[in-house]
Amino acid sequence: MIEIIAMFSLFYKVFIFMLFGFIIQVIFKQNILKNLISKIIDFNIYIFIPFFIFLNLWIYSKALIIQRPQVLNQLIIIVSVFTIAGIILSKIYSLIYKIPFNEISHTITFMNSLYLGLPVVQFFIGPEYSTFGIMVGVLLGVIQFTIGIRYLLGQKQILSNLIGFPSVFAMTMGLIFSFLEIKTSNEILFLSDVFKKIISPLMLVIVGYRLPIKTRIINGQIISSILFRLIGGFLVGVLTSEIFGFEKDIYCFTVLISSMPSAVNNYIIQEKLKINPEFAAENVFWGTLLSVLFIPLVGLYLRFSGILNN
Repeated sequence: MIEIIAMFSLFYKVFIFMLFGFIIQVIFKQNILKNLISKIIDFNIYIFIPFFIFLNLWIYSKALIIQRPQVLNQLIIIVSVFTIAGIILSKIYSLIYKIPFNEISHTITFMNSLYLGLPVVQFFIGPEYSTFGIMVGVLLGVIQFTIGIRYLLGQKQILSNLIGFPSVFAMTMGLIFSFLEIKTSNEILFLSDVFKKIISPLMLVIVGYRLPIKTRIINGQIISSILFRLIGGFLVGVLTSEIFGFEKDIYCFTVLISSMPSAVNNYIIQEKLKINPEFAAENVFWGTLLSVLFIPLVGLYLRFSGILNN
């Protein structure tokens, strides 16, 4: 019960922002704000996300690659397995429900490893794994905006290449700046903080705005896709940790992150490319809601299995 309350305290702002967006949709017709939403999404894709990738690789990549190669290897394993397993789960879901693979692949494959994942990791195992979590989120983001768009969503035209290019450029420049040991300035860090405090909540408002007005709590396909993401992700995290023999803290980190609900970026990309954005929005909303109950269960598993000691 205590952990459920704790999860709600971590997640409640997410629901407030999405509920606010849903209320705006009810009051105003969707097409009224269509142009504004399009501009916000473009800013997120072409500026905010690349800036986030650039800054975090700039700050952390050299130290991680040179000073902690074992951690880097674990990071690569986690990101690779998460992506491959997500693709397999998406394919199974697509075959069961006869839904085009490209409409559901991102929703099931890519989890909310940062906005929700980091606070959950900090709650269960402490802030020392925040850097590791950020790097997992960065690498998953790069995959999502490059390989994910081209092959999982099946978008091979010029538009998809343009969406992915800023992230690839940001990754390259972040690595260069890090290895050249160029110092980050206080102004850049301040700008990053401002971006995170404004853009992330704004995207949640837009997710709420794009929820279908007739959305139902019980919807077979939506509930199933959420369970594929949550329970499937949990099982992937456990199997990955067992197979590769992760130490306890990395084991906990892997299982917690893999059990997160669908990422907001899934909606952003599918809205931009007009690939069933409502499906992605519903998964973000209801998946986050169910996570308030599901993540404490994951915590109980980790404690009763002796992996989580605190």
